[in-house]
Amino acid sequence: MLYEIIGKAAMLEQTAEEAAELAQACLKLARYERGENPVYKTLDQLRADLVEEMVDVCICIDELKAADSSLNSWTRCKAREKKKRMQERLKEIDEHRRATDEQIDT
Repeated sequence: MLYEIIGKAAMLEQTAEEAAELAQACLKLARYERGENPVYKTLDQLRADLVEEMVDVCICIDELKAADSSLNSWTRCKAREKKKRMQERLKEIDEHRRATDEQIDT
């Protein structure tokens, strides 16, 4: 287990670094998708970068959860809460758009 070898602080640092790299991979792919700002990689390269960084982050998260079992149950609970809240917000946005569209049509 990586956590046991490098320790908690280093594992947290590694997770942060990998998360930052994932953010960069997401931003580059978004730039490619919009076509507004040149990206000097192919779509396949960008997707490969995204997958690699996603895997790195998942490994770090798995290490943190394995080292502290309370994080595992806590993250599952928080994930359910956040997904529910996100669905509620999206529903509100959709209802607002429909109401706005109806006002424009009349």
